[in-house]
Amino acid sequence: MYRPGRRNPLDPEEEAICVNILALLAMTESTPHLLFIDDETELRTLMAERLRERGFEVSEAEDGERALDLLDQF
Repeated sequence: MYRPGRRNPLDPEEEAICVNILALLAMTESTPHLLFIDDETELRTLMAERLRERGFEVSEAEDGERALDLLDQF
């Protein structure tokens, strides 16, 4: 699993935690809503698209300021 800004991929334990969190979110009765933050437009768009394909509702932010603005809407 790739994380921007990190030189090495997640170790197996970290990746298992991420997969388990996503699996738990997917099992909730309501549609999980994720906020995906990344300054690289292509990566952000691609990841948001993939998450939507898996049934998540996704909001996107290009930086922390925009992310905080979006969080205020919830």
